[in-house]
Amino acid sequence: MKILKSGPVVWITGLSGAGKSSLGFAFSDLLRTRGYPVVILDGDSLRLALQNLLPEKKIETFDRAFRLKLAKTYASIAHEMSSQGVFVVVATVSLFWEVQNASRNSIDDYFEVLLEAPKELLIERRRARAGFQGGDFVGVEIDAEFPETPELIISSEDTSTVEESLAMLTSSFDSWFRGRK
Repeated sequence: MKILKSGPVVWITGLSGAGKSSLGFAFSDLLRTRGYPVVILDGDSLRLALQNLLPEKKIETFDRAFRLKLAKTYASIAHEMSSQGVFVVVATVSLFWEVQNASRNSIDDYFEVLLEAPKELLIERRRARAGFQGGDFVGVEIDAEFPETPELIISSEDTSTVEESLAMLTSSFDSWFRGRK
């Protein structure tokens, strides 16, 4: 296993249904094959885990203020793990400039990826999702604050598979990471 003084944080963001989790897990798997200690912080899994601590909220009722609180929590967890030499892949909506800027300023090796897809496609995917109960949809009911300076933008118009998106992410990240070492 490779030892890192501090681990990079690759934050994959975009609207619900854009493919953040799929890309995040694929990239984490790739990093593990390269010998890096890696953890993925996936929004769906984190919300379920944190819901036990927050009995007054149900996943379906997360409003803008509560989503901002969660995004700040995710950023704190990512920073802590990174400082211990763990490679962190975050796959969450977290479309708040406040969180993006704070993460960029507090995490030494911060690499941000924005996944873009047409809202119509995302709404269709969300409705088809098993167990969907409704709730505020970032980008529709809640305004999204898209990253202003992501290191990489991946559009569904340019890629149609996770493998294509992974190839774009890997190429861009590897070039960026080589320049940071």
